[in-house]
Amino acid sequence: MKKSILITGCSSGIGKCLAHGLRNRGYRIYATARQPADVDELAADGFESLRLDLDSSESIRYTVNEVLQRTDSKLYALINNGAYGQPSAVEVLSRETLRAQFETSAQCPRRMLLRQWAQIAAMNHVSLSAPAAVSEIAAPRDPAASAQCPRRM
Repeated sequence: MKKSILITGCSSGIGKCLAHGLRNRGYRIYATARQPADVDELAADGFESLRLDLDSSESIRYTVNEVLQRTDSKLYALINNGAYGQPSAVEVLSRETLRAQFETSAQCPRRMLLRQWAQIAAMNHVSLSAPAAVSEIAAPRDPAASAQCPRRM
């Protein structure tokens, strides 16, 4: 039986790269995205995909319960990748915008973990420092996967 991994934020970038790379290494991937079109694209790529809005406790609860059911409560890892960024200098962003970003990027992974299992390994990362390391984890020296995993952003 393949080990199962739940990855949040697989619509693009690091999440998508990890989903492809870890699937290529033999893991069963539950790939999540916020937008229905992205969920459909992930499903078309052969992933078990679920819609997950990290700003919604109900969505988190549903996704966790669904993955638990599909894996018979045996999840190998949770990779909290989902978040969003603001393409702007911090000093020009409103407090409301910064709070919303913090809530999604820092508090939501905590909510995911609170709803998870004690046995799983969980990986939280900051996207700013991860691209090269993630590229090496997910697609080491694999030219076919390199298109999915750019080494620089």
